[in-house]
Amino acid sequence: MGEELSNRLHIALITGNAELELCVQYMATNDPWITLDLDKTTLRQALTDPFTELWGIYSDSQLAGFILLELKGAFKGYIRQLGVLEAYQNLGLGSRLLDFAVNRISDISPNVFICVSEFNSGAINLYSRKGFEIVGRLCNYVKDGYDEIFMRKSFSSWNNFRNRKDIIVEK
Repeated sequence: MGEELSNRLHIALITGNAELELCVQYMATNDPWITLDLDKTTLRQALTDPFTELWGIYSDSQLAGFILLELKGAFKGYIRQLGVLEAYQNLGLGSRLLDFAVNRISDISPNVFICVSEFNSGAINLYSRKGFEIVGRLCNYVKDGYDEIFMRKSFSSWNNFRNRKDIIVEK
């Protein structure tokens, strides 16, 4: 990524409706969401789930990409969605969002999980380069005939994570 672009980037929570709709529109018109037959209503519901945080990466004030993190509930530490708008692809923003997500999740979980459609080889390669390992396959998970690859990046076991000295335990 060029230094000029890197200096103009920042990551922040998406709170505006216009930005949310831009994410929905992007997903509704791109793979893997098209192939998996996910409509705008379903996508909007996923992006506004109360167990998640929707973060955007911005170039100056323009939304360039987004990442949806599940940080509450039984499956905290899950990256549910990641997208980089076409004008900003192949500039390292997906890597930057992944690094952000791993850092954010590492405060609450020793594991970061992500599912990726088996036909999305570019994403599988990116996640593998970032230290994610394939831990399983979810056959026909979203749509019949298409499998999801379940990947994990782990820092430690849950026991070691719970025993860290820097964690404040609430009583």
